[in-house]
Amino acid sequence: MTASDFLFGYGSIINNSSRQSTSQDAGKEIEVAVVAELVDSSLERCWCFRSHTGFTALGLRRLNEKKTHVNFNNKNDNIRQNALLGVLFPVESGVMAQYDIREVGYMRFEVSSEQILIKEEYGSDNVRQKAEEYKLKLQTARIWTYIPDESRAKFPDKDHPILQSYVDICIRGCLEWGGAPFAQNFLLTVSGWSEFYLDDTPNSRRPWIHRKDFKVIDGILESVADHTKFSERRHPEEYSSRHMFNMTGIWGVPNRQPNYTGRLNELAQLHEKVLATENGIVEIIGMGGVGKTTLVSEYCHLHILSEFSLVVWFRAESGSSIASDMRRFGSEFGILRQKNDVKSNKLLQDSCDDDASVIEEIHRSFFKCRSNYLLVFDNVIDHDEVVRYFLPKGQQINMDGSSTKSLRHILFTSRVSSKAAGNSLFLSCFQRDESLLYLRNSLSNRTNSHLAQQMVT
Repeated sequence: MTASDFLFGYGSIINNSSRQSTSQDAGKEIEVAVVAELVDSSLERCWCFRSHTGFTALGLRRLNEKKTHVNFNNKNDNIRQNALLGVLFPVESGVMAQYDIREVGYMRFEVSSEQILIKEEYGSDNVRQKAEEYKLKLQTARIWTYIPDESRAKFPDKDHPILQSYVDICIRGCLEWGGAPFAQNFLLTVSGWSEFYLDDTPNSRRPWIHRKDFKVIDGILESVADHTKFSERRHPEEYSSRHMFNMTGIWGVPNRQPNYTGRLNELAQLHEKVLATENGIVEIIGMGGVGKTTLVSEYCHLHILSEFSLVVWFRAESGSSIASDMRRFGSEFGILRQKNDVKSNKLLQDSCDDDASVIEEIHRSFFKCRSNYLLVFDNVIDHDEVVRYFLPKGQQINMDGSSTKSLRHILFTSRVSSKAAGNSLFLSCFQRDESLLYLRNSLSNRTNSHLAQQMVT
C-alpha cells in the first residue's frame, strides 16, 4: 500500500477531530481532506452497523433497486438530496492499518476513481488547491471505503440504539465543511432512522454544559424531524422506561388444541384463582395424562391478549430443563446480550457462561417488567428447587390510587401438591358426557358418533 491510496469517509470520519485522532494514533500528521461524492446509486448510507459495545453506527448498504437523484430545495443548489457526500484524503500504509483497527467490524471496500466526484466548492483555499492535486492522483490511485461485515449489518433495536453523541460528531463535521445545508443534506441521505434513539450525552437535560453547538445541531435535526424521528429521541431514563421494561408476547406455550373439549368450569375457576392470588403460586394438580398441560395451554391462549401481555412457559421436569428454557427465552427475547469474541471478531450466542448467570439475568428482567405477565412451570417434580432457584423473588407493582396490583402471576402443573402453592385446583378425569364430546370432536367423520358411544360404554 502506498501514499497514493485514498480513503472515502462518510460518517464520523467527516469530523476533522475524529479523523485527526486516528492519524495521531499512527504517529502521523493529519492529511488535508476534501469533500467528495461517492457516485453509486445502488448504495445508501444508513444506520446499519451493530457495534459490539451496544449501539448502531452508520454503514453503507447495497440496495436492490437503484435510486435516482432528486433536487433538494435549499440555498445551495450544488447539494442534492441523495448525494452521498463525505470526505476524501490520502493515507499511507501505517495510517490505513490504524483505520482498519478503528473500523473493526467493517470490511475495507475498493471503489473506482470514476465513482468519486471531488466537490471544490467546500473548504478553504488550501483545500481547493489540494482538490486539484487529488484529482490528478485519483487517476492512478486506489480508493477505499468501509462497509459493515455481514455479521454486523443490522438495524437499530432497543439494545443497540442510535446515540446522540455519535450523531453530534457527524453533524459537527458537516458544519465544519458546509454549514447547516451540508448537515441537513447529510441527515436526509441517511436512512434507517429509528424510534430506538438515545440521548446518551452527559447531563442530557442540561446540554449547554457538555454538548458543543447543541442548539444548532438540535435545530437542524428538528428541521427534518419527519425523516430523523427526532421526536423519538429519549433521555436515558425515558428510553429505559419506554423500551426495556415492556416485554410482550407468548413463548414456549404448546400449540392450541383444535379439538379442545370441556373443562369450562375448570377454566373459569383457574382464572379466578390466578387473579385472586397475589404474589403466590396457583397449582393445577392431577394424575399423569389427565389433561393438566392441555388445560393450562388453553388458558394461556385464551387470556394472552385480554389479561397478560407476556406468557412464558418453562418445562419443569428438572432444574436443567428450566435453565435450558430460560437461556433460550433470554436469547430469543434479547435479554441475554450477545458476546463478542475479540480474537475472531464474531458474535457468540450470549454473554452468560453458566446457568446461574442466565437465571440472574432472567430474574432481573422480570423484576423490571412493567407489563402484566404469567409464568408457567409445567410438570413440576421438585417444588422446593423451583421455588428456591427459579422463581423471581422481587417484582414491580402497578399503583392504582391507594391500592397495589401484582404484575406477576405463577402457575404450576404437578402430580402432587406443594406447600409452596397458595391456591390449588385439582383436576380429575373427564365425566362421561365430556368423554363422549371429546371423542366426537376428535373424529373427523361425525357419522362415527355411534362408535364414540360404544367406546365410552
